[in-house]
Amino acid sequence: MTMLRALFAALLLSLPFSSLAEEYIESFHSDIEVQRNGDLRVTETIVVRAEGKSIRRGIFRDFPTRYTTAKGRSMSVGFEVLSVQRDGRTEPYHIKNQSNGKRLYIGDPNIYLSPGFYEYQIQYLTTRQLGFFDDFDELYWNVTGNGWAYRIDRASARVTLPEFVTDFQLGGYTGPQGSTAQNLRYRRSTSNQAYFESSQPLDRGEGLTIVAGWPKGLVDEPSASQRRAWFFEDYQPALIAGGGVLALFAYYLTLWQWYGRDPESGVIIPRYQPPAGYSPASMRFVQNMGYDKKCFTSAIINLSAKGATEINDDEGQFKVTKREATDLQLAPGEAQVLNGLFGSGRDNITIVHPVKGHRQAQKIAQARLRQKIL
Repeated sequence: MTMLRALFAALLLSLPFSSLAEEYIESFHSDIEVQRNGDLRVTETIVVRAEGKSIRRGIFRDFPTRYTTAKGRSMSVGFEVLSVQRDGRTEPYHIKNQSNGKRLYIGDPNIYLSPGFYEYQIQYLTTRQLGFFDDFDELYWNVTGNGWAYRIDRASARVTLPEFVTDFQLGGYTGPQGSTAQNLRYRRSTSNQAYFESSQPLDRGEGLTIVAGWPKGLVDEPSASQRRAWFFEDYQPALIAGGGVLALFAYYLTLWQWYGRDPESGVIIPRYQPPAGYSPASMRFVQNMGYDKKCFTSAIINLSAKGATEINDDEGQFKVTKREATDLQLAPGEAQVLNGLFGSGRDNITIVHPVKGHRQAQKIAQARLRQKIL
């Protein structure tokens, strides 16, 4: 029994220490100053509990800088770090680019933090975060972000406008990205300030988003030239790629204009004889860019016209006989046809017409059949 009591007492004594071993964010507060030109000057104060697990040298904070609007348009916002502190003293940091923004690493790589609470303060300037509508302007701002791997016990934000405003519309959301839960409190604290606070702790992956709207004219809207500059900034990669394609097209178009275009045609004079060295078969081959039966037929007929052969027609059976002729002016193709037909010592060949030859064979068969009957 005494042993059981000792073990139970040891378990009770270990509970406070095990709870302290958890790393978490005790508080996350953001002061958001809306500038007259529409920029935001933000100061974030983050108090964390470090136990040497994930938080060993410091913390990191993700800042999305690329968004897709409700209309499907891609846009990038400005982000500039002004100062970083830990417990009131300047702290080393560096920034790495990510697919949708930037990651701010805070801490000295050569210094490990002892277990305990640490207060980090990040001050930065960001642009293009306000929405300008027909009847009002609006700040829709994710205060904490949703990428933290720790719970956040308390999250709060204060929004300060450039001057006094009569109509200050407030709202907000809590939870993971896309959540419509409203576990928060908000109020107008002064003539140009509003205060937001979560009403319950935020779990891992959850955040605090605030909404503040005010009448138009309090903040300067971007000019047409500024919007054009933002457009070129948002679509710079696509514009560079498109410009490269257009430049390549213009380059090849210029080359085609100088060297690729056919010369202007002059007066067209018909020629009734093939050029020197070309036969009718050669001309058909050039015209069709290929060889067919008509090329062969043209070569045989032209050989006969030149006196190299003699053709006799016997109702579909054509007997082509080689003639002993001298001083023949044959095209290269005709000479190859002549050698191919009579190169093996033959002096004649018989060519059967596919239709007339079939009719002639039928007549011969019928004649033989009549002779057998008689």
